[in-house]
Amino acid sequence: MEDRRALDLDRWNALMQDPEAVVRGRAGLAAGRIGDSRTTPFLLAALADSVVGVRTAAVFALGRLADTAAAVTAALERALQGQDSAALAAPAALARVNTRRAFDVVFRRLGTLHTAHDSADLLLAREALLALWRFRERPGAAEVAASCAAAQPLLRWPALYTLTRAGTAATIGTLLAGLSDQDPLVRATAARGLRAAAVDSAGARSPARAGLRPLLRDADPHVRINAARALAAFRDPGDATALLPQLEDADGNVRVAAAEALGAVGGENVASALRALAQEPQAALALRAAALGSLIRIDSAAGRSICSEWAAAPAWLRRFYAARVLNGLSWSAAGPLLQRLSRDPDARVQAEAFGALAAADSTLPLGPLFLEGLAAPDPLVRANAASGVARRRDPAFFSALLQAYDRAQRDTSNDAALAAIAALAELAGSDVPVTRAFFLRFPPAADPVIRARVAQRLGTGAGSWGEARPIQTGRDDEFYRNVVRTCLVPVLAGGAPPRVRIGTPHGDVVLALDPVAAPLTVYNFLALIRTGFYRQPEPRWHRVVPNFVLQDGDPRGDGSGGPPWVIRDEINLLRYDRGMLGMALSGPDTGGSQFFITHSPQPHLDGGYTIFGRVESGMAVADAVLQDDPILSIEVWQ
Repeated sequence: MEDRRALDLDRWNALMQDPEAVVRGRAGLAAGRIGDSRTTPFLLAALADSVVGVRTAAVFALGRLADTAAAVTAALERALQGQDSAALAAPAALARVNTRRAFDVVFRRLGTLHTAHDSADLLLAREALLALWRFRERPGAAEVAASCAAAQPLLRWPALYTLTRAGTAATIGTLLAGLSDQDPLVRATAARGLRAAAVDSAGARSPARAGLRPLLRDADPHVRINAARALAAFRDPGDATALLPQLEDADGNVRVAAAEALGAVGGENVASALRALAQEPQAALALRAAALGSLIRIDSAAGRSICSEWAAAPAWLRRFYAARVLNGLSWSAAGPLLQRLSRDPDARVQAEAFGALAAADSTLPLGPLFLEGLAAPDPLVRANAASGVARRRDPAFFSALLQAYDRAQRDTSNDAALAAIAALAELAGSDVPVTRAFFLRFPPAADPVIRARVAQRLGTGAGSWGEARPIQTGRDDEFYRNVVRTCLVPVLAGGAPPRVRIGTPHGDVVLALDPVAAPLTVYNFLALIRTGFYRQPEPRWHRVVPNFVLQDGDPRGDGSGGPPWVIRDEINLLRYDRGMLGMALSGPDTGGSQFFITHSPQPHLDGGYTIFGRVESGMAVADAVLQDDPILSIEVWQ
């Protein structure tokens, strides 16, 4: 039922009455993932279940349904009074309800926990703090002051994180104090929250910069990374002196963050340092690309000269980065080189160039080039060309877009089809008979993501394909039985979770998967590994954002690839703390092969991306990985 995103209410209700608690709990999770409001009264009844796991699943599901009825808020408030896992799930559920009353419920409960020392109460206070920022009613420094001053870092960092999301001048004093906290996560969080606009509104630019500069020498690299990013937002050349030494930092990702920050601050000697780094053949390509991207912002002539060299390099990845950084130049400087790269022999370079061209001024005469791109063999080239057409909203492209969608039916990925749909939708308001022509010409797509996008952008009225759900998965019951037998039951019976080992130049990262939280995602991941999907030529970490995530799983190597299918999200109760394994997406229910690992807690990802494991060992290795580092191996490992 989860996979089809359609609920058989009678069958589901029978599962909610099953004598086995694990079945009742899974049924509760399914209600939340499917999002069928008919389950609400049954979920409310499940809050009285004798097994806490079932109650917890019901709380989670009620939150996912986001029902604002008074009875739901009252029931979640009662759950919040406990000290069990159901209580821990209640703040996030109430945040999804997102009413003033729900906010007051969470805030009042937090007030009773300020003097708590019991571990259960501390965990509940943490969950309450991490829920508060999601409400429309944002708390300020006064509301979380007690937690910001708590003895336990477990409370101080989420309290400061809540203030970073508020982004108001009233919170700046508390964030400045957090820069000198004893705990590195608190310091990093405080630095993250010092946004230039709020700092300036508070008249605190000088103390903020003065507080951030010493953190560039902090013992923790994550603090150094966040301090560099925060200083970049002030765009003050006076900070260049403090940032330049970080280009020699012992941590590679700190060097990348410093190179990126210097492009924003500018200042004396910055251009020459960035130019030297971009041309240093022994430096990591990711670091050189970051330096080039910054250089092009402050010395466009020097940056363009190096881009021209990279655009003629034998290695596709250097040409790819040349196309990427040219976005920082004016059209007169970048246009000819981008047009040349749009015809590069490597489709990945072409696609990146067309992405930059699509973002260019919509009045530029690029129509013939986009028409050329719509006919390219590579689906990502066609997708980016369609994005450029969409911005122009020119009815002259109508026929070409219909042809582009037709051509995309033979692709193994859906990128070109989705982009064509988006471009056609832009024409729908220009007296072009888009919907009539589209639905007369094309039968309903088998791809559930395409069906959902068509329903969203082109409508579900008479003559259309209708609603996007239920999803036709093409899977029979035996497939799901196999998932349960091989992934879920062994762990429920007390066995060790499946493990995956990833080899990098810095050492191994061992992942412990969580099939109880996300069985279909785990099954998909293991199947990809066992069938050799990840043994592509030159596999690499195509995306590393310092102190955020490292990401891989793309067979193309440019961040755009995946298998010829998608899997549904399995949103669960786990949190994106440090070292969590998540499924990368380009929209709801678009998972496939790309996965990411978090360097640090990222609460804003909670509830939006499937968590299906965690780093069991090798987190220091994951911290050391740079973008473009190779993946030496990836294997199921026990």
